[in-house]
Amino acid sequence: MKALSLSKLLWTGLALFALLLWLASNVVVVADLRQPLRDVYPTMFLMRQGFSHIPASNPAYKFGSHWQHALDGRRSTSASDTYVEVTVANTSCVYLEVSLYCRRNGPSSPPAPNARHVSSMRDHGCDSDVLQSGARLRVKIQDRTEREYHVTHGKTVKLACGLAQDQAHHIRIRALLPSDPSKGVRLKFDGLWLNREGYLVRALAAGQPYIEVASATNLSIPSSYPSLLASRLNMSHVGIDTRNKCLSAHSEGGCSDLRSHHFGSRNTCTPLGFFSHRFDVEAPSAHILELGESDALHILRPGVTEDQVGQAVDALVKQYRAFIHSIRATAHEYASGHGIAMNVIETSYAYNSDSMATPILLLVPFTRSRQARQLLRSIVSRTAQEARTDGDLYVVWADTERWVTKDDMLRGNDSAAGQLSDHAHTKIAFGLSEILCPLMPVVAGCHYHVPRKYDGELHLPDAAGMGRLLEERKLALIKERLGIFGAS
Repeated sequence: MKALSLSKLLWTGLALFALLLWLASNVVVVADLRQPLRDVYPTMFLMRQGFSHIPASNPAYKFGSHWQHALDGRRSTSASDTYVEVTVANTSCVYLEVSLYCRRNGPSSPPAPNARHVSSMRDHGCDSDVLQSGARLRVKIQDRTEREYHVTHGKTVKLACGLAQDQAHHIRIRALLPSDPSKGVRLKFDGLWLNREGYLVRALAAGQPYIEVASATNLSIPSSYPSLLASRLNMSHVGIDTRNKCLSAHSEGGCSDLRSHHFGSRNTCTPLGFFSHRFDVEAPSAHILELGESDALHILRPGVTEDQVGQAVDALVKQYRAFIHSIRATAHEYASGHGIAMNVIETSYAYNSDSMATPILLLVPFTRSRQARQLLRSIVSRTAQEARTDGDLYVVWADTERWVTKDDMLRGNDSAAGQLSDHAHTKIAFGLSEILCPLMPVVAGCHYHVPRKYDGELHLPDAAGMGRLLEERKLALIKERLGIFGAS
């Protein structure tokens, strides 16, 4: 009996020791029981308080470009700067449920059920410092002051309480992700929590026009030129970070394919392994493409001959034109009953029926390397010229050569990606607004479209007077044809 009890004690001790090792290796953090329920399990707390969840699949949400559908009805994005709009009614409190996770060179993975588990970051290929830096959410509710929230992992954010239930409240949420897309950081939007009687109001009118900017410049800062430009034109904007993204097919130096990044992303949950962007709002009113820096640095790598540079430039111009053509080819309406083929990645901008009238501005990336800048000027100017020769007159090269000087670039950086001074961003925004205004439809912030007041007098003749004027005009034309009046 003693031997049996000792054996049980031994096995019990080994089991406890193994459990301690497992806990230490997985770094499980157990929630403090003294914490309020709303802090530990916010979803359960909201349900017990009588709140109802409005998922992201609700058609009343209006998402900016580059939000992707998930099979569970949620939406996710890796764009550096994008937004979602919604109008709520019959509710006094609004909570936002979002989550942040990493996807690195593989299919997207859902966030961990418990965001406090550090082990979940290893499961999804994330470094702790990447998610710890988090994302920023700038939330504007109707006439209230805009507020900013910091999100790491998963979070339920209280946006407002004390709202008037007999009024509708418009909410605009702008998501600013970490600026380096190579980290694979994605934001997942789960939806809103409202009072049980609350609901979303579906907007029937067109949303605010917006500009889509694909750039290697840091787009997640409020002083960036896309933000200043949109503010100047009274528009919104969406930023697509193209750092370490290439138009060409090479993959040296960690450069990945720009087309896949811009038009879609891999997702093994779909039948064909591809899930493209679907926009539920209007297409962009303008595109700004600041592309080619990574390609130029690859072309100018050591050991490349002059002939190889020429061939690479010709190929890059061709690929740049194909990228623009993909945007044009997909900027048209489609019949909603036909669906979209999942193997076609260019299903973006589906609601724009006037594709050739949408301006596309091509910019030379702002880089310190004079050699790379000269090469990029040649590539961008050729691309714009060939596109216009083919009849696409709304592809415009915005020559920014004299806009930014060396003094406008922060010291200690070889590349200007995200390293421009605030003064440089201001100059770029002003210059682009002068170019975009004449090319765009009527925009409130565009002074080119301000109607002029007519100060003269307008006389409208009666029927008899109009007939007399027409007869006099006919007689004058006959005399002029016969040469009766001579040269005068």
